[in-house]
Amino acid sequence: METIQLKVTPGPKGPHDEVECDLASHSDYLVDEALILPHDKDFTLVFELDQNAPANWDLDNPFCARTGKCPPRKAQAHSHVRQTQVDKRRLEVEARAPNAKSVIHYRLNFDDGTTFDPIIIHTVASK
Repeated sequence: METIQLKVTPGPKGPHDEVECDLASHSDYLVDEALILPHDKDFTLVFELDQNAPANWDLDNPFCARTGKCPPRKAQAHSHVRQTQVDKRRLEVEARAPNAKSVIHYRLNFDDGTTFDPIIIHTVASK
């Protein structure tokens, strides 16, 4: 399973307790601050908060995901995605291959009640 390290730098709080964050990575899968992943490969996604971030990950509920639309704060994780580790500044998520083109909406939750919704798309390579 390939690991993708992502640095998360939160910006100012927006409407509805959402925070716009910058994502940075050395991975070629990060394009315009969205992760574009192949549909047939498993990944470990490591979200590392910037050292100056004003909040930490919510240790009780740091992560959720679903297809179709953004999940509410307490939603269950999508069947192809699960949280594997979390501490105050580091969140690890296992993203299993859906084996089909899909968009899974993620929500990352901070301990101050704010959230961040990164975009992660599983693509089918064109031939």
